[in-house]
Amino acid sequence: MPRIKQTQTTEQKQIVEMLYAKHGKLYLTKDEVTQELQVSQATIDRMRKRGEIKSSKIGNQVRFSLNEIAKFVA
Repeated sequence: MPRIKQTQTTEQKQIVEMLYAKHGKLYLTKDEVTQELQVSQATIDRMRKRGEIKSSKIGNQVRFSLNEIAKFVA
């Protein structure tokens, strides 16, 4: 079960749980995020650059936490 932050809304918690059930992990790749949000990789890159969605570097890959995706979607 994913770690759900205390400050999340009920809707955000539901989104995190749904994403975790679907993917089975706490961080998604850029490809997975583009599929979930139905946008292009270029759009994700612009959103990151503008600070609309936060990401982390894990190794040499960009990853997005389920909590961050839920904040953006909700």
